[in-house]
Amino acid sequence: MSFHFVFNRQSELLKAFASDGTDAWQAPCHNLTVNPGFGHYGECPPGDYHLGAPLVIDPPEVPYGGWFIPLVDVNGLWVPNDRSGIGIHGGGSGLPSPFAADQGWQITEGCFRLQNADLTKLVTLVKGGETFTVT
Repeated sequence: MSFHFVFNRQSELLKAFASDGTDAWQAPCHNLTVNPGFGHYGECPPGDYHLGAPLVIDPPEVPYGGWFIPLVDVNGLWVPNDRSGIGIHGGGSGLPSPFAADQGWQITEGCFRLQNADLTKLVTLVKGGETFTVT
């Protein structure tokens, strides 16, 4: 089954829609960043991206947790916003338990952060190449 993923900045939800358009999964997701706006170390600019294949981080790292899913900028949205790469991960520097299933929230340098348990579920849905829309 293929999915289309949509992150809504206002609701702070990441949703997966099945190929028939039905809701398949959702989880709280944050894109809270070091710098406000869409510039360097800022929020991901709105638009369509592709997801890369999930990368296991072994051993897990405090800032990212155990997985990293890269976003691929297929529409050139990052260059005018001084970005070079963004992804989806868990973890969190400065959190008391960055590897816990529900580790809490911490700002990033532009990436999307999920709770580790939600990220583990997302990894089972992502094969690589799916559309990821930021609204």
